[in-house]
Amino acid sequence: CCELDEPVRLGMIQRTLVNTVLKFVKKMNQGFSYFLSDTSENPSYLAFPVGTSMDRFCATKPGKEPPKLGNEIYEDPDLMRKRRNGMKIEWNTEDVYTLALWSAYFDWIDW
Repeated sequence: CCELDEPVRLGMIQRTLVNTVLKFVKKMNQGFSYFLSDTSENPSYLAFPVGTSMDRFCATKPGKEPPKLGNEIYEDPDLMRKRRNGMKIEWNTEDVYTLALWSAYFDWIDW
């Protein structure tokens, strides 16, 4: 979840464009939610569920070697499809979770 401390100040055309883009993102990403506020009373936010939004998701059991960062992260194709379709992830404090998110539109390093 990403919550903003300051209100979002947008003109009418900007707000329409941003809402259109966010509605498209919501349609393409099950569980995505957002709220744009122009007051400080209710902060704006964007929220993606981890399970459906990550490109790769790997849970490593205790005693096993997790994927090496910087290399390809393998995920079983059937489990990936189920996860992206909303399969519930059973989180625990024993496994090591490795997640990957790629984007052609966002530079994670300069962020």
